[in-house]
Amino acid sequence: MGLFDDLFKKKGIPEKMNFLGKEYEINPDAMVFSQQGLDKYQEQDYSGAVTAFTKAINAQPTNQNFYTMRGTAYEDMGNDIEAEKDFKKTLELLPNDFLSAYRLGMVYSRKKDFENAVKWLKVSYDNHPGLNLEHIGIGKNNILFIDKKVVCGNLGNFLTQLKRFEEGIKYLDEAIKIDPNYPNAVLTMGLALAQSGKPKEGIPFIEKAGKLGVAQAPMILQMLKNM
Repeated sequence: MGLFDDLFKKKGIPEKMNFLGKEYEINPDAMVFSQQGLDKYQEQDYSGAVTAFTKAINAQPTNQNFYTMRGTAYEDMGNDIEAEKDFKKTLELLPNDFLSAYRLGMVYSRKKDFENAVKWLKVSYDNHPGLNLEHIGIGKNNILFIDKKVVCGNLGNFLTQLKRFEEGIKYLDEAIKIDPNYPNAVLTMGLALAQSGKPKEGIPFIEKAGKLGVAQAPMILQMLKNM
C-alpha cells in the first residue's frame, strides 16, 4: 500500500494532515498525483515521477513537499539545475525544511561549493527531527526523509574539505555515535584526524573502515603508517 492510498474517500475536498508534527492543508487530487509519483520513483522511473509530481504541484502549488519530491526525482536523473530550483522553492515556502536544505547542500557539494554545502547542511542538522522512520518505509525510499547520521557524516566531510577539522570532527563523532558501523563517517574521521596532524589517532578509524568494507582503506592505511 502506498503512503497516501485510501487516505481520502472523496476527491476535491480540502483536508488537513499531520506529518512529522506539522499540520498541512492538503488537496486530495494532489495527493493522488503525489502517490503516483512516489510509485514511479520507487520503480526508478524518475521521468514518470517528475511528471506526476508536476501534476501534484499544479493541483496544489502551496505544498512544499511536492517540490521536494520532484527535486529529488530530478536529482536522481542527474538534473541538478532543476533539482536546485525545486529545493529552493521548498525553502521559500518553508525556510527550515530539513530535507530540502540537505538536498540543496548536496547539490552545492557536487559543484565543489563546500561553503554553501555546509551552510545548508547546518540548516538541515539544526531542524532535523532526529527520528528513525524506516519502520514505516520512509527512510528506505529516501525521498521524504534522510537519516541524521547521513547529515552529520556529510557535514563533517565538507567541513574537512574546507580544512575546518575541529568542527568537522565534532559532526563525524556524532554520526559515529548514531551508527558506530557507518563506513563513510568512520573513514572520514580517520582522514580528518590525519589531516589535522593526528595520523596515529586516525589509524584505528581507517583500520575499522577497512573491516567495514571500504575499498580504499588499506591504501590510505599504508600511507598513514609511512608518515
